[in-house]
Amino acid sequence: MVAFRFTEHASWTLVGLLLGSSPACSRGRAPSSNAQNAATAHIRPELRVAEQLVHGLFRVAPGEQVVLRGGPHYLPMMEAIAIEVLGAGGKAHILITTDAERRYRAERLPLQYLGPPPSSIDSALILQSDLEIILPYDSDFRSIWPDLESDRFKRHQRSNPILNQLNDRSSRRYLYLAMPSQPEVVAAIRGVGLDSTTYTKLWWRAATASIDSMAKQGAALRQRLEGAKKVRVTTPDGTDFVFTRSDRPVHVDVAAMSRVASRGQSWARRQASFPAGVVTVIPVEGTANGRVLAAADQCDRPVSQETFELRGGRPEVIRAATDEACVQGGLGKAGAVGFLSIGLNPAMKPVLGTNGNFLPEQALGLISLGFGDNVRFGGMNAAPRWIVPLTHATVLTDGVPVVRDGRLVASAGGSGP
Repeated sequence: MVAFRFTEHASWTLVGLLLGSSPACSRGRAPSSNAQNAATAHIRPELRVAEQLVHGLFRVAPGEQVVLRGGPHYLPMMEAIAIEVLGAGGKAHILITTDAERRYRAERLPLQYLGPPPSSIDSALILQSDLEIILPYDSDFRSIWPDLESDRFKRHQRSNPILNQLNDRSSRRYLYLAMPSQPEVVAAIRGVGLDSTTYTKLWWRAATASIDSMAKQGAALRQRLEGAKKVRVTTPDGTDFVFTRSDRPVHVDVAAMSRVASRGQSWARRQASFPAGVVTVIPVEGTANGRVLAAADQCDRPVSQETFELRGGRPEVIRAATDEACVQGGLGKAGAVGFLSIGLNPAMKPVLGTNGNFLPEQALGLISLGFGDNVRFGGMNAAPRWIVPLTHATVLTDGVPVVRDGRLVASAGGSGP
């Protein structure tokens, strides 16, 4: 499965309004009871998303500086996040960019003023902030910059190397919060044959799923995976492959983005994805051997009966009943096995259909075999990424199941048998 990438600031993989009440301070917050959950069930989803981001994923602590950017349309979401940040003892800085400003820069700003070096304020926002969350702008990127080969666009981008250096020097965490209503997301969702209404409902449910619950499941899985010598994956369709786990720590995305957890990590490892809920293990590349058969996938068109042999960590004899050339091209560019992930999010569901297949990595119990880029998880492979989803899979660590038929087993933090 190919990953969707947006040009403006960050990437998004298919998986990201007015305030209703003041959120409670995170310090000394009592555990939620069933009565409290019922009483807060009516709270607008923006507030619940903000709570999961601030208190769940990023664990914002007193004194942290949080920068929020985006277009006016997403100001209510930024306000909700800002209020949660304040309630946690942090400080929020909201920066709004309008479409009129973006179009003026793209079309009429004198060339000598495009892409200036970062100012002292620009640098401070990167180096002195602890967290930056960027929301979409109101219009899609390509409607503002239709010609990416133009001299204007190249000048606009000329300060990027300096910005990249500042990001590397910083200690901040980062999230591009792709919203289901933004034009790029709507287009990408339609491209895989899923209607935007269905995806929007899935996104909001997944975005408000309990980070704390997923973190507990992730910790149990991490313990099992890090204690294993051999990992085996099978499916009823005929998948059966094994690999040796590398010495890289197992990555649990819902437990990796607090200031403490991210301290000392590279810029690539301080960039979050949301909705969250993925446990990732990196194999020793040459030890992955066996057969893979994915009943459903998505490339330029829906893919069925995707098969290949894993030999020394590389896919060979690649076949598919539909869109075979696309699958062969994607796996060929990605090259070697990069990671294996297990979904934790109970609200994110695969959607299969004749017009397309949507198989998000975060879906609870879904196994994703990744090829290529694993830098974000602590690996060294920076090749293009390709993901093969495996439904109803069983994952065994030294012969003991942690996932059985697409369900987490109880001993690995799940509710299954």
